[in-house]
Amino acid sequence: MARDIFARVGLAGLLALALVSVRAQAQSTCSATDADLQALRDNLEIVRTEANGARDNFGPGRQKAVDAVAASVAALEGAVGHAIAPSPSSLILRTPGGRSHHPRMTLAQQALLAAHRSLDRSRCLMGDRAAAVDRAVAELDAAIADAAATNPPGGSE
Repeated sequence: MARDIFARVGLAGLLALALVSVRAQAQSTCSATDADLQALRDNLEIVRTEANGARDNFGPGRQKAVDAVAASVAALEGAVGHAIAPSPSSLILRTPGGRSHHPRMTLAQQALLAAHRSLDRSRCLMGDRAAAVDRAVAELDAAIADAAATNPPGGSE
């Protein structure tokens, strides 16, 4: 009887040790750094800054985008377990270059693409909690698309 209990505890201990080893190995293969998380946070802030700077003729999609940024930031901070302040440079409206029908929303879309790249790089730092960030950023994608559909190219920003 005692030998049977020891065998069960030994097997459970061995499985627990293997799980810890697999998790440690997964974390050690993660090449993301805090700089990747900061880039994600900054790109989300640029989306908010540019959407706020756009003229208010994108219908409710513009405000949905601003609100979706707040939800994305909250999901990110929840996933990493601490607040991440935006860099001062992410709070400044940029000067759109070239010709665009909607320069502010174009810059917001570019920052959103950069946020996706940063999210892909930093996903391993968040583990299972990255799914919440993925959902929030997907809602941000939909809000930006909704705003663009309300004021398609050829309209005015």
